[in-house]
Amino acid sequence: MTTRSTRPNTEGSSREERPDLGQKLDQVLAALAETNRKEERAHEAVLGLRDEVAEVRRDNARLEGLLASEDRTQPREDFDEEIQQEFRSQPQGEAPAPSGTRMQGKRQSQSQSRPFQTRGAVSGRHHESPGGMPPDWKREMMAELGKRLGNHHSQTPDDLAEQTVRGINRTAFADWIQMEPRPRDFTTPTFRPFEGKTDPLDHIYHFQQKMALESRDEAVTCKVFSTTLAGPALLWFRQLPEKSINGFEDFCRVFLRQYAGA
Repeated sequence: MTTRSTRPNTEGSSREERPDLGQKLDQVLAALAETNRKEERAHEAVLGLRDEVAEVRRDNARLEGLLASEDRTQPREDFDEEIQQEFRSQPQGEAPAPSGTRMQGKRQSQSQSRPFQTRGAVSGRHHESPGGMPPDWKREMMAELGKRLGNHHSQTPDDLAEQTVRGINRTAFADWIQMEPRPRDFTTPTFRPFEGKTDPLDHIYHFQQKMALESRDEAVTCKVFSTTLAGPALLWFRQLPEKSINGFEDFCRVFLRQYAGA
C-alpha cells in the first residue's frame, strides 16, 4: 500500500517540473536571440564607424593636398610680385624680360602691347586675408572638417546603427529590379570576385557565360552581378546614386566607365 500511495505523488511532481524546464528553456533561447541581435547591431555600428573614418581620412587627404598646393604656389606668387615691381620701374611702353628665360620676338611684342598681369592680380584666392588670417576657402574647409568630426563624436551607437541600416536599405537598382523575386529553382553560380584589379571586360564575359546557363531574368542578373563585386568595387557600387541602374545594360555601362580605363 505504501508503494501505491507514493507512486502517484512522484508522477505528479514530474509533471510539475516539466513546465518549469520548458519555461527555462524558452528563457534561455530568448536570451540567446537577444544576444545575437545585440551582436548584429554592434557589428553594423562598427561598419558605420569604419565608413565615417574613411570619409574623414579622405577629407584630411584632400585638405593636405590643398595645403601643399598652396605652399607650391607661394614661390610663384613672390616671383610674380617681383616681376610686377620690375615692370613698374621700366619706362612706359617697355616690358621687362625676366632673367633666365628665352623670349621670342613675338612674345616680346605681345608683352609690350599689353600690361603685365600676375596670377595674383587675376585671382586673389591664394592670397591671405588681412591680419594673417587664412583664405576663405581654407577656413571653410577647416570648418566643414570640424563639423564632420563633431558630428561623428556626438553620435551614439544607436544613431550609428540606424544610419548604417538606412545605408544598407539604400540601393542603386530601380524599383522593378529591387522588387523582382528570385525564382525558386534558381541556384546562384560561383564567380570570381572583382575588386577592380582585373580586366572588367573579362569579368563581364565570364559572368554572362555562367548566367546564361542558369537564368535570363534581367533583374536576377543585375542582383547576382552586384554580388560578384568585392573590396573597392563593392564600395564603388554602394556609392552609386540611388535607383540609377535600370537594367543590366545600364549596370555594365557604369561599370565599364569606372574600370575600363583604370
